[in-house]
Amino acid sequence: MAFAQTTQERSFHLDQSVNIPRRLSEYTRGERTLFVATAKAAYINVDSIGAEFVRLFEEGASLRTALATLSAKHGTNVDLIGILGDLLVQIETRGFYQHAQVTDDSFETMTMLARLTNRCNLRCTHCLVSSSPDWPADNELSTSVWCSAIDDYSKFASERGFTKSRVTVTGGEALYRLDAFDILAHSKALGLRTELFSNGVLIANSRIASKVASVTDDVQLSFEGATAPIHDQIRGAGMFERTLRAARLLAESNARFRIAIVVMPMNFQDLVDNLPALVRSIPAKFAVRLSLAVHQGRANESMLFSSSVEGEQKIKLLIDRLSGEGVRNERLIKPNMKTISCGYARELTVDSDGLVYACGPIMHPLGNLKEESFWAVADRTITKSRQAEVDFVEGCKECDIRYVCGGICRLNNISRTGRATVSSCDRANKERNVMKLFGRSSDIVPLSLLAASGISQPPGGMASAMVGLVPLNVLTGLNRTERRLT
Repeated sequence: MAFAQTTQERSFHLDQSVNIPRRLSEYTRGERTLFVATAKAAYINVDSIGAEFVRLFEEGASLRTALATLSAKHGTNVDLIGILGDLLVQIETRGFYQHAQVTDDSFETMTMLARLTNRCNLRCTHCLVSSSPDWPADNELSTSVWCSAIDDYSKFASERGFTKSRVTVTGGEALYRLDAFDILAHSKALGLRTELFSNGVLIANSRIASKVASVTDDVQLSFEGATAPIHDQIRGAGMFERTLRAARLLAESNARFRIAIVVMPMNFQDLVDNLPALVRSIPAKFAVRLSLAVHQGRANESMLFSSSVEGEQKIKLLIDRLSGEGVRNERLIKPNMKTISCGYARELTVDSDGLVYACGPIMHPLGNLKEESFWAVADRTITKSRQAEVDFVEGCKECDIRYVCGGICRLNNISRTGRATVSSCDRANKERNVMKLFGRSSDIVPLSLLAASGISQPPGGMASAMVGLVPLNVLTGLNRTERRLT
């Protein structure tokens, strides 16, 4: 289940109201209503009768009064106990309370992403940076410059109080450079958490796999299908078997690794049908990272789902599929986590030519290591990041969903408005973000607790049958077929 066991032990007093936040925003779409508590960075998604409960609680009605009111209105044909149970699960797991303590997704670290090269041995159809084998290498930073930049990053992170320093080495294909192992080893020797992003094709034998394991803390391998026909359609003929070989070699070398998959219409069904089997075929414990394609580089619209809601639902379905098979845990929530940034300028990306960017996408450089010091660029990046938090962005700071949205991509802001601190979000984009919250609902409330129970009301009416404290697990039922009051 996606919430702690203490949730099951929570009790609610029938003669007290549920102290939910005040001044809620409402968005009704079809039969569902989204309530957003801006200041508490929380939201719940309920049906029409659940919405009636919420409005009564907002007015201060006790559970007993709310049940009696809705029982008189809707009669005996509605499972009010079940609806209330589902609502209380959401309130509890999402921290949807007036007294909830809110935390920021604070700027604890600045990752350095070292894009060693834009050359790659593959030419994937969805590549974000359009990497290819024939990308020119004339302007790439030398080994010594890369190691010097990592030295500077290590000192900078320490002096600026960033305690979770990490260097991510990527490309193109980072292992396309013969000095990649030297650069990785230098980072790891400094005590920095060092990870490698790779397509895995060049990890061709146990010697190379052992070498990778010795110079990294984490490796990310890219799969774009759970079977060869789909993966190879995207990444090239024969690449599935070579990437699978890399995963097995890394497992034998005791390397810590994960597999990363970009979920697209062309590979979704293959992943649903075959991803659990692929995971089981690799003899190690590892994570699975799922993401959606971005319309950038070689990616086109055919690689995107029809809406952000559909994309969220596809990701959720795959997580459910994996967790149901016991090969991945459900996504856990962090209730009342105030999202104040899209991540802009919290990652310092150094491209192969020395240009420095605020995020992974190669857009709107902030400096050039060939022309100024690492320190000057990094300090400028921190300033840019903090200036672009939602409370300072025009068009975001007044928005009621800002803390559960984080604001539109600041690179898009720069492209469309000329400034990271002026939002390019319009009515259509806000609607997409609202719908995304609807789509994320089942990430937060376990689906196993949302099944209808079909029980009948207690004789004599609900209000007269209930006394004292009602444990949450009585309302929801640890067994899906049981939901009753005693």
